Amino acid sequence: MSRISLLEEMIEYERNILDGAIGEGAEFEVYYEQSRKLDSLIDEYYKLLLEK
Repeated sequence: MSRISLLEEMIEYERNILDGAIGEGAEFEVYYEQSRKLDSLIDEYYKLLLEK
């Protein structure tokens, strides 16, 4: 599995967790930390795409 494919799966997984946190009305800190994880993965994904 390529690094890009792996990142795509990780982004989808983290996005699902974030959607669940929003749906459950999680505390702001939980939402914020999950958003940061997702943003970091998305940044890494686009950096890899731009390198190609």
